[in-house]
Amino acid sequence: MVWKAQCEALRDELKGLQTLQDRLNKPVTDRDPQPFLLRLDAAAPGGRAILALNDPDTADHVATFVPGTESRLGGVGGTMDKSKEMYRSAVQTNPGSKVSTIAYVNYAAPQSARPGFAQPVPDAAYEGYAKDAEQDLYNSQTGLRATHQGSPSHNTIIGHSYGSTVVGYAMRDKGLPVDSVIFAGSPGVGVEKAGDLNVDLAKGTKMDPSKVYAVLGGQDTITDWTPGLDADNLNPLSDDYHLRYGRDPMNPAFGAQRLPTQDTDHDHYWNEKTPSWKAFGQVIAGKPVT
Repeated sequence: MVWKAQCEALRDELKGLQTLQDRLNKPVTDRDPQPFLLRLDAAAPGGRAILALNDPDTADHVATFVPGTESRLGGVGGTMDKSKEMYRSAVQTNPGSKVSTIAYVNYAAPQSARPGFAQPVPDAAYEGYAKDAEQDLYNSQTGLRATHQGSPSHNTIIGHSYGSTVVGYAMRDKGLPVDSVIFAGSPGVGVEKAGDLNVDLAKGTKMDPSKVYAVLGGQDTITDWTPGLDADNLNPLSDDYHLRYGRDPMNPAFGAQRLPTQDTDHDHYWNEKTPSWKAFGQVIAGKPVT
Protein backbone atom coordinates (compact mmCIF):
# COMPACT_ATOMS: atom_id res chain seq x y z
CA MET A 1 0.00 0.00 0.00
CA VAL A 2 2.85 2.41 0.81
CA TRP A 3 4.53 1.60 -2.51
CA LYS A 4 1.27 2.20 -4.38
CA ALA A 5 0.75 5.58 -2.68
CA GLN A 6 4.30 6.62 -3.51
CA CYS A 7 3.86 5.64 -7.16
CA GLU A 8 0.62 7.61 -7.40
CA ALA A 9 2.29 10.65 -5.84
CA LEU A 10 5.17 10.46 -8.33
CA ARG A 11 2.79 10.13 -11.27
CA ASP A 12 0.87 13.14 -10.01
CA GLU A 13 4.04 15.25 -9.76
CA LEU A 14 5.16 14.13 -13.22
CA LYS A 15 1.80 15.30 -14.54
CA GLY A 16 2.41 18.71 -12.99
CA LEU A 17 5.93 18.91 -14.39
CA GLN A 18 4.62 18.06 -17.87
CA THR A 19 1.93 20.74 -17.53
CA LEU A 20 4.59 23.32 -16.67
CA GLN A 21 6.81 22.17 -19.54
CA ASP A 22 3.94 22.41 -22.01
CA ARG A 23 3.17 25.94 -20.86
CA LEU A 24 6.79 27.03 -21.08
CA ASN A 25 7.01 25.63 -24.62
CA LYS A 26 3.79 27.28 -25.79
CA PRO A 27 4.24 30.03 -28.40
CA VAL A 28 3.86 33.53 -26.98
CA THR A 29 0.76 35.37 -28.24
CA ASP A 30 -1.50 38.15 -26.99
CA ARG A 31 -3.66 35.47 -25.37
CA ASP A 32 -0.71 33.48 -24.02
CA PRO A 33 1.93 35.91 -22.70
CA GLN A 34 5.52 35.03 -21.87
CA PRO A 35 5.68 32.68 -18.85
CA PHE A 36 8.34 33.03 -16.15
CA LEU A 37 9.06 30.08 -13.86
CA LEU A 38 9.93 31.75 -10.57
CA ARG A 39 10.29 28.58 -8.49
CA LEU A 40 10.19 24.82 -8.96
CA ASP A 41 10.81 22.24 -6.24
CA ALA A 42 9.52 18.76 -7.02
CA ALA A 43 11.23 17.33 -3.92
CA ALA A 44 9.04 19.25 -1.47
CA PRO A 45 5.94 17.39 -0.22
CA GLY A 46 3.31 17.81 -2.91
CA GLY A 47 5.77 19.83 -5.00
CA ARG A 48 6.17 23.60 -5.32
CA ALA A 49 5.87 25.88 -8.31
CA ILE A 50 5.45 29.61 -8.91
CA LEU A 51 4.70 30.65 -12.48
CA ALA A 52 4.15 34.21 -13.68
CA LEU A 53 2.51 35.36 -16.89
CA ASN A 54 4.60 38.33 -18.05
CA ASP A 55 7.54 39.66 -16.08
CA PRO A 56 6.36 40.92 -12.66
CA ASP A 57 9.54 42.99 -12.31
CA THR A 58 8.43 45.33 -15.10
CA ALA A 59 4.63 45.11 -14.90
CA ASP A 60 2.35 47.97 -13.89
CA HIS A 61 -0.06 45.62 -12.14
CA VAL A 62 0.95 42.37 -10.42
CA ALA A 63 -1.48 39.82 -8.97
CA THR A 64 -0.59 36.70 -6.98
CA PHE A 65 -3.17 33.91 -6.81
CA VAL A 66 -2.98 31.56 -3.80
CA PRO A 67 -5.16 28.44 -4.27
CA GLY A 68 -6.72 26.36 -1.52
CA THR A 69 -7.35 22.78 -0.49
CA GLU A 70 -5.88 20.12 -2.79
CA SER A 71 -3.51 22.53 -4.51
CA ARG A 72 -0.21 20.83 -5.36
CA LEU A 73 2.24 20.49 -8.21
CA GLY A 74 0.15 17.77 -9.85
CA GLY A 75 -2.82 20.13 -10.08
CA VAL A 76 -0.86 23.22 -11.10
CA GLY A 77 -2.78 23.38 -14.39
CA GLY A 78 -6.01 24.48 -12.69
CA THR A 79 -4.22 27.22 -10.74
CA MET A 80 -2.49 28.40 -13.92
CA ASP A 81 -5.84 28.51 -15.74
CA LYS A 82 -7.37 30.74 -13.05
CA SER A 83 -4.32 32.98 -13.08
CA LYS A 84 -4.63 33.29 -16.85
CA GLU A 85 -8.31 34.24 -16.62
CA MET A 86 -7.45 37.03 -14.18
CA TYR A 87 -4.73 38.20 -16.56
CA ARG A 88 -7.21 38.32 -19.43
CA SER A 89 -9.76 40.21 -17.36
CA ALA A 90 -7.23 42.78 -16.13
CA VAL A 91 -5.87 43.39 -19.65
CA GLN A 92 -9.41 43.82 -20.96
CA THR A 93 -10.08 46.33 -18.18
CA ASN A 94 -6.91 48.33 -18.81
CA PRO A 95 -5.50 47.52 -22.28
CA GLY A 96 -2.77 50.12 -22.09
CA SER A 97 -1.01 48.75 -19.02
CA LYS A 98 1.28 45.77 -18.51
CA VAL A 99 -0.17 43.05 -16.28
CA SER A 100 1.50 40.07 -14.65
CA THR A 101 -0.43 37.37 -12.80
CA ILE A 102 1.26 34.71 -10.70
CA ALA A 103 0.09 31.16 -9.99
CA TYR A 104 1.40 30.47 -6.47
CA VAL A 105 1.53 26.72 -5.76
CA ASN A 106 4.09 27.17 -3.03
CA TYR A 107 2.85 25.72 0.24
CA ALA A 108 1.82 22.39 1.70
CA ALA A 109 -1.93 22.69 1.24
CA PRO A 110 -4.44 20.39 2.96
CA GLN A 111 -5.32 17.55 0.61
CA SER A 112 -8.76 16.50 1.83
CA ALA A 113 -12.21 17.76 2.73
CA ARG A 114 -13.20 20.21 0.11
CA PRO A 115 -16.66 21.75 0.73
CA GLY A 116 -19.34 19.12 0.29
CA PHE A 117 -17.02 16.22 1.18
CA ALA A 118 -17.98 14.42 4.40
CA GLN A 119 -14.87 13.50 6.38
CA PRO A 120 -14.57 13.12 10.17
CA VAL A 121 -11.27 15.00 10.58
CA PRO A 122 -10.58 16.95 7.38
CA ASP A 123 -7.09 18.30 6.83
CA ALA A 124 -8.48 21.76 6.06
CA ALA A 125 -9.82 21.94 9.61
CA TYR A 126 -6.30 22.66 10.85
CA GLU A 127 -4.70 26.09 10.81
CA GLY A 128 -1.18 24.63 10.85
CA TYR A 129 -1.07 24.55 7.05
CA ALA A 130 -1.75 28.29 6.93
CA LYS A 131 0.74 29.14 9.64
CA ASP A 132 3.45 27.05 7.98
CA ALA A 133 2.86 28.94 4.72
CA GLU A 134 3.22 32.45 6.15
CA GLN A 135 6.97 32.97 5.81
CA ASP A 136 7.27 31.82 2.19
CA LEU A 137 4.31 33.98 1.17
CA TYR A 138 5.82 36.96 2.97
CA ASN A 139 9.16 36.34 1.26
CA SER A 140 7.56 36.15 -2.17
CA GLN A 141 5.60 39.37 -1.77
CA THR A 142 8.48 41.38 -0.31
CA GLY A 143 10.67 39.95 -3.07
CA LEU A 144 8.28 41.26 -5.73
CA ARG A 145 8.68 44.75 -4.25
CA ALA A 146 12.47 44.49 -3.93
CA THR A 147 13.11 43.34 -7.51
CA HIS A 148 10.60 45.58 -9.27
CA GLN A 149 12.07 48.01 -11.77
CA GLY A 150 10.87 51.59 -12.10
CA SER A 151 7.83 52.99 -10.31
CA PRO A 152 6.20 50.65 -7.76
CA SER A 153 3.62 48.34 -9.28
CA HIS A 154 0.05 48.05 -8.09
CA ASN A 155 0.06 44.66 -6.34
CA THR A 156 -2.95 42.50 -5.53
CA ILE A 157 -3.11 39.17 -3.73
CA ILE A 158 -6.02 36.78 -4.20
CA GLY A 159 -6.74 33.88 -1.85
CA HIS A 160 -9.28 31.20 -2.76
CA SER A 161 -10.84 28.87 -0.19
CA TYR A 162 -8.12 27.74 2.27
CA GLY A 163 -5.76 29.95 0.27
CA SER A 164 -7.68 32.94 1.65
CA THR A 165 -6.85 31.68 5.15
CA VAL A 166 -3.18 31.47 4.15
CA VAL A 167 -3.27 35.06 2.88
CA GLY A 168 -5.14 36.33 5.92
CA TYR A 169 -2.81 34.64 8.40
CA ALA A 170 0.26 36.00 6.58
CA MET A 171 -1.16 39.52 6.61
CA ARG A 172 -2.10 39.22 10.27
CA ASP A 173 1.21 37.78 11.48
CA LYS A 174 3.78 39.06 8.96
CA GLY A 175 2.21 41.84 6.95
CA LEU A 176 2.15 41.72 3.14
CA PRO A 177 3.16 44.75 1.02
CA VAL A 178 0.12 44.71 -1.25
CA ASP A 179 -2.29 47.40 -2.43
CA SER A 180 -5.42 45.25 -2.51
CA VAL A 181 -6.56 41.79 -1.44
CA ILE A 182 -9.41 39.53 -2.59
CA PHE A 183 -10.87 36.68 -0.54
CA ALA A 184 -12.89 34.25 -2.69
CA GLY A 185 -15.02 31.48 -1.18
CA SER A 186 -13.37 31.94 2.19
CA PRO A 187 -13.69 29.88 5.41
CA GLY A 188 -12.27 32.85 7.35
CA VAL A 189 -8.97 34.70 7.28
CA GLY A 190 -7.88 34.78 10.92
CA VAL A 191 -9.02 38.33 11.76
CA GLU A 192 -12.27 39.89 12.87
CA LYS A 193 -12.31 42.83 10.48
CA ALA A 194 -10.62 44.05 7.32
CA GLY A 195 -8.75 46.77 9.20
CA ASP A 196 -6.88 44.12 11.21
CA LEU A 197 -4.91 43.03 8.14
CA ASN A 198 -1.35 44.33 8.04
CA VAL A 199 0.60 45.74 5.10
CA ASP A 200 3.83 46.47 6.99
CA LEU A 201 3.93 44.88 10.44
CA ALA A 202 7.18 46.61 11.46
CA LYS A 203 5.74 50.05 10.74
CA GLY A 204 2.27 49.19 12.00
CA THR A 205 0.75 49.98 8.59
CA LYS A 206 -2.74 48.53 8.22
CA MET A 207 -4.64 47.54 5.10
CA ASP A 208 -7.10 50.10 3.79
CA PRO A 209 -10.48 48.34 4.27
CA SER A 210 -11.72 49.90 1.04
CA LYS A 211 -9.10 47.79 -0.77
CA VAL A 212 -10.18 44.51 0.84
CA TYR A 213 -12.66 42.57 -1.30
CA ALA A 214 -14.70 39.43 -0.71
CA VAL A 215 -16.81 37.29 -3.02
CA LEU A 216 -19.11 34.33 -2.37
CA GLY A 217 -21.23 32.62 -5.01
CA GLY A 218 -24.82 31.60 -4.46
CA GLN A 219 -23.93 27.90 -4.81
CA ASP A 220 -20.67 28.04 -2.85
CA THR A 221 -21.10 25.77 0.18
CA ILE A 222 -17.99 26.95 2.03
CA THR A 223 -20.15 28.57 4.71
CA ASP A 224 -21.62 25.15 5.49
CA TRP A 225 -18.14 23.82 6.21
CA THR A 226 -17.39 24.56 9.86
CA PRO A 227 -15.86 21.40 11.41
CA GLY A 228 -15.26 21.69 15.12
CA LEU A 229 -17.69 24.60 15.58
CA ASP A 230 -21.05 24.57 17.25
CA ALA A 231 -23.87 25.02 14.76
CA ASP A 232 -24.99 28.16 16.61
CA ASN A 233 -21.78 29.89 15.50
CA LEU A 234 -22.86 29.72 11.87
CA ASN A 235 -26.03 31.72 11.40
CA PRO A 236 -25.87 33.93 8.30
CA LEU A 237 -29.27 35.35 9.24
CA SER A 238 -27.81 37.04 12.34
CA ASP A 239 -25.98 40.36 12.33
CA ASP A 240 -22.69 38.70 13.23
CA TYR A 241 -21.48 35.20 12.49
CA HIS A 242 -18.20 33.32 12.23
CA LEU A 243 -16.75 30.54 10.12
CA ARG A 244 -13.93 28.12 10.84
CA TYR A 245 -11.20 30.74 10.83
CA GLY A 246 -12.95 33.82 12.13
CA ARG A 247 -15.61 36.22 10.99
CA ASP A 248 -16.88 35.62 7.47
CA PRO A 249 -15.28 38.19 5.12
CA MET A 250 -18.74 38.52 3.53
CA ASN A 251 -20.20 39.56 6.89
CA PRO A 252 -20.94 43.31 6.92
CA ALA A 253 -19.20 43.52 10.30
CA PHE A 254 -15.94 42.41 8.65
CA GLY A 255 -15.91 45.53 6.51
CA ALA A 256 -14.76 44.18 3.13
CA GLN A 257 -16.10 45.39 -0.19
CA ARG A 258 -18.32 42.73 -1.75
CA LEU A 259 -17.62 41.81 -5.36
CA PRO A 260 -20.53 40.96 -7.67
CA THR A 261 -21.20 37.34 -8.57
CA GLN A 262 -24.02 34.99 -9.53
CA ASP A 263 -25.07 31.53 -8.37
CA THR A 264 -21.43 30.48 -8.75
CA ASP A 265 -20.17 27.36 -7.00
CA HIS A 266 -16.89 27.10 -5.11
CA ASP A 267 -14.61 26.62 -8.12
CA HIS A 268 -16.06 28.75 -10.90
CA TYR A 269 -15.49 32.40 -10.01
CA TRP A 270 -13.11 32.52 -12.99
CA ASN A 271 -15.72 31.74 -15.64
CA GLU A 272 -15.68 34.61 -18.13
CA LYS A 273 -19.47 34.80 -18.07
CA THR A 274 -19.61 35.61 -14.34
CA PRO A 275 -19.51 39.14 -12.86
CA SER A 276 -16.67 38.04 -10.57
CA TRP A 277 -14.41 37.45 -13.61
CA LYS A 278 -14.79 41.08 -14.62
CA ALA A 279 -14.47 42.32 -11.03
CA PHE A 280 -11.17 40.47 -10.48
CA GLY A 281 -9.70 42.25 -13.47
CA GLN A 282 -10.91 45.63 -12.28
CA VAL A 283 -9.36 45.19 -8.85
CA ILE A 284 -6.06 43.94 -10.31
CA ALA A 285 -5.94 46.87 -12.75
CA GLY A 286 -6.69 49.34 -9.96
CA LYS A 287 -10.02 50.38 -11.44
CA PRO A 288 -13.40 50.91 -9.70
CA VAL A 289 -15.53 47.78 -9.53
CA THR A 290 -18.70 48.10 -11.58
